[in-house]
Parts: sequence; structure tokens; C-alpha cells
Amino acid sequence: TFSIDAQQDGIQAGNTLEITDGSLNITTGGGASNAPEHTEQMGFPGWFDTSTTEETDSAKGLKSDGDLTVSGGVLLLDCMDDALHCADVMTISDNADLTISTGDDGLHSDNTLAISGGSINITKSYEGLEAIFIEISGGETTLFSSDDGLNAAGGSSADTDFDFMGPPGGQGISE
Repeated sequence: TFSIDAQQDGIQAGNTLEITDGSLNITTGGGASNAPEHTEQMGFPGWFDTSTTEETDSAKGLKSDGDLTVSGGVLLLDCMDDALHCADVMTISDNADLTISTGDDGLHSDNTLAISGGSINITKSYEGLEAIFIEISGGETTLFSSDDGLNAAGGSSADTDFDFMGPPGGQGISE
């Protein structure tokens, strides 16, 4: 059983983070109600947006620089930033029981988010589930978001290896 109240990340792993059982109650950055307001910008953020973004301290609930797996346990997360965040593959399965309130993303993977079981209840978020690839094959998910419920674009074209713009094959216009 863990009860964590952190100004920055609740639990951070440099490589792999795996939760298989237990009870975690994590509040970061004062909670979801303390998150800065999201503002929409004109144009296509990530493609044509040339504005600078102010860097803030990370206040994520669970953060991994590699994979993040939750296959069991009861997690209560109230986070200013993403509740769960990983740089590679996030897997939610089996008996995972997540209740999330966040000022940003409920579950965010820079690569793949795979949900095959468990229960996910996101009561507040900006984006509920966000990853380049989202695979849902089981479990029960309920979410409330002020922007996208599911975003399979990763937030911007800069997060992908795909050619979204320009002619097929990446060929330029010949003279």
C-alpha cells in the first residue's frame, strides 16, 4: 500500500515500470484541479505551430521512460499532469483497477497503448487515452474528457514516422 503526495512525479522509472498488485493512492502537483488551463491554438499544432511552449515540471502519477504495465492492483490517481505516461508500450490488463482524475491525459503512451482487461474510470481529463497506436481488446473503460476521448495521433505529427503531408513517395515537384 502506497499513499504518495508529490509536487512532481509520483513514481518514475528510467526503464520499465510494472504494477501487478497492491493499492496506490497518488496525488501529484496538487491534483487535477491545480492543472493549468489548456488553450487551443489556430492552425495545426505540431505541423505549423511556430510558437514556443513553456516547460513545466513533470507532475505525472506513474511515468516510465520505457514500458509501463499495470496488470493488477487498485490505483487512485489525482494528477496535475498525465496520470500514466510512458515512452514506449503501455499495457493495461487482467485485474487492473484504475480511477483517474487528471489535468492532462489519463493514459498517454508515446508509442502503443494496449488495453486487454481491467477497469479504467477516468473522471476528469483533457484527453482520455492518447497514443500513436491504441489497441483495445477487453476490459471496461469509462472516461470524461474536455478534448479527445481517444486520440490515436500522439498529439502531433512530430510524434510519428509517417509522411502526412506532401505528394506520395515524398517526391518533390519537378521543374
